[in-house]
This record gives sequence, C-alpha cells and structure tokens, in this order.
Amino acid sequence: MTAAPGAAVPPADSVEGYSYDPKSRRDPFQSLTKVIKSASLQSQMPPLQRVQISDMKLLGIMWGGYGYHGLIQTPDGKGYTVKEGMLLGTNNGVIRTITDKAIIVSEPTIDIAGRKSTKEVELLLRPREVTE
Repeated sequence: MTAAPGAAVPPADSVEGYSYDPKSRRDPFQSLTKVIKSASLQSQMPPLQRVQISDMKLLGIMWGGYGYHGLIQTPDGKGYTVKEGMLLGTNNGVIRTITDKAIIVSEPTIDIAGRKSTKEVELLLRPREVTE
C-alpha cells in the first residue's frame, strides 16, 4: 500500500510506533564494566567526597585550643565536622583555611589549553545576598 504521488504524508509524531523512554536506564553505548567500576569506587569514597562543594552548606565554625573546625551539612541532611587539610567535594578539593567567617577550599582544575591550576572556592557562613 503506497501513497499516491501527490498525497500528503502524515507527520512523524502522529504515526503509531515505539517511543524509547531512557528514564532510569543506563546509556547503551557506555561500557558496562566502566559503569560498575565507577559505582563501586564512589561507594567506597567518604561522604564528603561524594557531593559537590556547591551542594554543601556551612552551618557553623568552632574554635578552641586546636584551631578552627567547621560544621558542614550535605544535601541528605547529615552534618560533618571538618578541619584544615581534609578532602572535600568531587573534584579532590583540599580545605586550605578555616576562618571565623568562611572555609576556603583549593580545587585542582585543568583549563582548555590543558594547563593545571587551582581554584579557590569559599563556603561562607552567611552567604552574601544577591542585590539587583
């Protein structure tokens, strides 16, 4: 059954057919062993290295005879105490300084030209308000 040369062809979305829904399915073009290996590596990482720094919230800063310590909350609602030198975030950031108002994290980055550099990320105790 073929269409006449001058007949209109129905649009593609009105034609009955199969529609693929990729929700909750892995990419079929990605290696299965790579997916399993990365999932097992992530499950072995400490909780503060599984979450991006931008998703963390600085709740408080404590100080005493041992210096400054910070209290960080992850998106799942759990709180963790941190100190200078600890690893933080998914990009292997290191806590360089904890002050009375912020935690400064140094993250290694690679720019477009392939040069390695470090980026300073601040977690503020009281985030600045956006004014427009």
